[in-house]
Amino acid sequence: GIFDGDIAVLQQGSDFTDGDIAAVIVDEEATLKRVFRLEDGVRLHAENPSYPDRLISREQVEHSFRIAGVLVGTIRHFT
Repeated sequence: GIFDGDIAVLQQGSDFTDGDIAAVIVDEEATLKRVFRLEDGVRLHAENPSYPDRLISREQVEHSFRIAGVLVGTIRHFT
């Protein structure tokens, strides 16, 4: 899992495969979520079960959504 203080390593770009963890920007707010394409938009899924899935409409995808990059690794510092 990704823990507080970890550094996410991303492959920059908007291409993703369903189920990839990606840095997503919605309405100028960034988050890391699993991303799934839907016929009418995109579904964002958090690994933390405390957070529900978020559905992004096709209209919102066109105007205020972008993928900054896909997670390819993490860096964790141990102290």
